Amino acid sequence: MKPRAILITGSAKRLGRELALESARMGFAVIAHFRTSRSAVLSLGTEVRKLGVPFFPIQADLSKNPDKLIRACVKLPVRLIGLVNNASVFEKGDLLQRNEARGTRREAGFWQMFQVNAFAPLILSTSFFKQSPASRLAPRSFIINLLDANIDGFNRNFQLYRISKRLLREFTVECAALFAPKVRVNAIAPGAILPSRFNKRPGQTWGTIAGLLKAFRYLVESEATGQIMYCDQGLRLFKQGTPWTL
Repeated sequence: MKPRAILITGSAKRLGRELALESARMGFAVIAHFRTSRSAVLSLGTEVRKLGVPFFPIQADLSKNPDKLIRACVKLPVRLIGLVNNASVFEKGDLLQRNEARGTRREAGFWQMFQVNAFAPLILSTSFFKQSPASRLAPRSFIINLLDANIDGFNRNFQLYRISKRLLREFTVECAALFAPKVRVNAIAPGAILPSRFNKRPGQTWGTIAGLLKAFRYLVESEATGQIMYCDQGLRLFKQGTPWTL
């Protein structure tokens, strides 16, 4: 029998890497998507194989024909049972960016933000759904989207990013209803678990890797669908004036 596999997009670094390793610890073969971080994903492969499971790196640019990624996975000697939409573009930008920068790299960044953060996950999810078995005897396949706990409210610096993640949040709920009962769809909304290049102050983190991985394991193993699990130590409960802001 083919081993069960999970595809994790953006798996070479940061949270994607942690999710790939946790998948391996759970006994799943790992399909590790990456765009440019080849050396990092090969290092990940060494760690995954030490855990005794198969590892398959696949390079793809999710801003261009993301459905090809699922087709490539189906050809592998595994049974694709899970999709984790983790890849993300995290840049500054607001809704005026396109009008002020038509035909420039900034306009390209406008579209890339929505393509990678929202529309690529949707396309991958629909392609994944179509290839998933409908047998009632097999465990239900699952999709887990990585959101962000800090996307509500107005923040001009990261307006495009926040809107793209809100759109993915809506896709999560709508796909959960549309894909049921064949495929479960859930999301994890982490806080600032790892410092970013925009927020490097020591101690300014909200949530933990351990908490994120517990949520991930629960969503993989449970029958839950349409759920969003926040791993942010209550960050989302703050209004304007939160002690940590981007």
